Amino acid sequence: PTRRSSDLYKKNHFAQDFIKEHHCPALTKEEKAEIDRYWATYHVKYKDYDWFRMFYSVTGIHDPHFLPQPFFERVLYQYYRKKRKFFPAYADKNMFPFFLPQLRFPDTIGKRMHYRYYDVDNQYLGDEVSDLVVDRFWDTFQKCGGGKEKAIILKSSVDSGFGKNVRKLPVASKEDLKKILEGMDWEDLVLQKVVRQHPFFAQLNADSVNIIRITTWRKGNDVYLFSPTIRFGIRGFHTDVAFIDGKEILNVLKIDPTTGRVADTYVTLEGEHFDLPAEYDRQVPQWDKIVETVTAGARGLTYFDVVAWDVTVDDQDRVICVEYNINMPGSLIYQFAHGPLAGEQTDRSA
Repeated sequence: PTRRSSDLYKKNHFAQDFIKEHHCPALTKEEKAEIDRYWATYHVKYKDYDWFRMFYSVTGIHDPHFLPQPFFERVLYQYYRKKRKFFPAYADKNMFPFFLPQLRFPDTIGKRMHYRYYDVDNQYLGDEVSDLVVDRFWDTFQKCGGGKEKAIILKSSVDSGFGKNVRKLPVASKEDLKKILEGMDWEDLVLQKVVRQHPFFAQLNADSVNIIRITTWRKGNDVYLFSPTIRFGIRGFHTDVAFIDGKEILNVLKIDPTTGRVADTYVTLEGEHFDLPAEYDRQVPQWDKIVETVTAGARGLTYFDVVAWDVTVDDQDRVICVEYNINMPGSLIYQFAHGPLAGEQTDRSA
């Protein structure tokens, strides 16, 4: 895809704000010229170099292959998301197991779709929180072992990005479950069993379900993995992304895509680097299986060539696809950890 210079690249001001708040050395004339030469190949001219200045400063890597988030979202990603009309259905978490039955998702307890309640087998149970709905959901909760946690995960099935509209709620009885359902006015929701994560992920933060984020790009039947990282949360929050006083808190840890080993340092959205404790395990469990999982998923989502996958491993060594993201997946912090998002594939994908 090609796109000439426009206000497109100024709409996302993260880099500008970052530079105002942090010391980011100005780029040299030679570095600016190198960026211009590279992107001229694709008929792109950036009005400023803020994104590159930020990336160069945070990573220490001076490479024009970095992808500014506005370009990734509004040009590159849009080009590869060919069938936009299918997006609402494929983005509904209630439909994930039906579109990709070859993947393992968190156990579903029950769901609500367009104000109607359905069980895990998609059997209609009615429009109201009836005894039938509560009994069916409770039976499923018990059968899948959810009762051991005495808690349930409740998500808006169509609007839960960045951890919003995701709740971990205590459930010790059928009456607790009924009160939760009666208190929900979301049109679409999914109730899931709490995922007990593998000790490797729990060591990073036991309070949140920590995930591996991998962005895949499919070309024909070939699938390429971009910038695999672990996203992990902070104490007191059950999601890997937290918001405190309106500020997004996110930690990411680079994974070597060849070996599945993690780096010795992790990075935050503030561009800060912190050492991982020496005693922490560095080897991601089931790495080969994780690669197989996202590769199979990428081949199964026929209408979307760029997909961001959030996967984890549970305490039984099973790879769980927590969700996939087909609506504006992020690229920023993963480049803080890895360098250019697409690496050596940048020229092919751009």
